[in-house]
Amino acid sequence: MKKVSFQRLWEHMYAPEKDAEHIDTKSMKAIRTGIAVRENFWDDFVQVCNNSDAIAELLGVRPEQVSGWGSRVKHNLDRVQKADTAGDSEGKQKTKVLDTGDDLGGISMNNNL
Repeated sequence: MKKVSFQRLWEHMYAPEKDAEHIDTKSMKAIRTGIAVRENFWDDFVQVCNNSDAIAELLGVRPEQVSGWGSRVKHNLDRVQKADTAGDSEGKQKTKVLDTGDDLGGISMNNNL
């Protein structure tokens, strides 16, 4: 039987999370889309979701499902902010999604333009 130290176990547990911080997941892309709609979009969304019973009734889901949405949004907002600030230190150019007004979605533009 192979022995594993606590240090190696800890590194193994948190290494994938550390690498994943710089990769946009689908959740992070959704967060970026909300931010592009309006800067405080997700703050408002979390506030609305605080009334989980009413939202659950409106959407026809269980209140337990809605109750976790706020924390999931906040977690992914933190991930997006960390990814963006990590890009600053690496000299990475930031982009902003601009709504085209069409059904096609938005376009990405470099903020320096």
